[in-house]
Amino acid sequence: MARYFVILLLIAACLFDKHFQILFGLNKFLLGEFILVGLTLALFALVVYRRKIAQTNALIYLLLFILMLYGAFISNIFVSIVGGVFLFKTLLAYSAGYFIYSQEVNLRKVLFFPLMIGYATLLVSVLQFSGIFETNPFGIVHPNNFGDINGIFSTKNKNAQLIVFTFVVQLIIFRPKKKIVRLIFGVLSFLVVLMTMSRQGMIMFLVAIFLMNLTYFKNYKLYLTTVSGVIGIITVFVIYPEIFFGLVPEAQNILAGDYFRLITFEKSLEVIKDYPIFGLGPGTFGGAVAHTFYPKFNELYGLFNFWINSSIAPTTTDVFWSHFIAEAGLVGTLFMIIILKRIYDKIDIPIDYCKAFKILLIATIIFSFFSMNMEAIFTSVIVFFFIGMIIKKYSR
Repeated sequence: MARYFVILLLIAACLFDKHFQILFGLNKFLLGEFILVGLTLALFALVVYRRKIAQTNALIYLLLFILMLYGAFISNIFVSIVGGVFLFKTLLAYSAGYFIYSQEVNLRKVLFFPLMIGYATLLVSVLQFSGIFETNPFGIVHPNNFGDINGIFSTKNKNAQLIVFTFVVQLIIFRPKKKIVRLIFGVLSFLVVLMTMSRQGMIMFLVAIFLMNLTYFKNYKLYLTTVSGVIGIITVFVIYPEIFFGLVPEAQNILAGDYFRLITFEKSLEVIKDYPIFGLGPGTFGGAVAHTFYPKFNELYGLFNFWINSSIAPTTTDVFWSHFIAEAGLVGTLFMIIILKRIYDKIDIPIDYCKAFKILLIATIIFSFFSMNMEAIFTSVIVFFFIGMIIKKYSR
């Protein structure tokens, strides 16, 4: 019973971070992060005490310890520790899931919790889009100034990401028997993601559909239709960008943001030239911790000089990998790739749970080239948390 409570508490804290933040008076560091770190360290200590630790978890903690130790000399111990937590959030979640799982935990019951929240945000999003509710009927989300379809969450991106999570889990693990029900749910999920106008959510949804058709349903006609449609839409917008500008008034800002993401990779390469082995250390460049506590290297490398209008300038690189490369260096990045490859290999099992979360794992990693999703305390953390439990259950 205690395991269920801790698991559900972590999931709730991840999904409703802003609300816990307001409730407990936290600022930059949310309750989900405190629970995740505390849970992981407590379970890690227990496992070490019993002298039973899997190789993947050992690699995660070894890499994190080395980077934190190195970062303490580059910046200071506080920035290094907090930055390390932000940088390794998803891996800590994987480790926590692996440590906490036992045979008494029913994965289907646990998965049903985020799934129910996914259904709720789907419904509320439709009601918001139809104009029935300005925000949502329960007052969970405060009104925003952009008219976004947030569902029951604080941003449209979080809303879209959980809808994609719900879409994959529902159609593979909780798959309805009737084809018409599957079709209606799939179309509804896609339309709601479009309603949110979340580009991040759209990318993740298309990647998920692509992988589901390729590896699970093996409906090659639908697969080819999806690929052709995506290529066609991109081609039209490239040849006739004025169409995009007409549909999306903020298109100029959007294109500026995309160009900035490319610049962040260039800046990361500059950092690697100067600090090739371990980068600048955790919490020092391009992330929320650097912005709040240690902006020295952001200013030294002119990371945000691109933005003339400071009112729309971001406070992070907006791309996880450009951030990770700069703070972890070539060695840290190589270790990260090895760890992710090991996790992928372990979950590559012909079981529905593994199939669903293999798709979500790949989608999350691809998505991280366009956003800071692997540093955010939200869907990516939940994906890795469940992957840890699934691998513990099914790996031999």
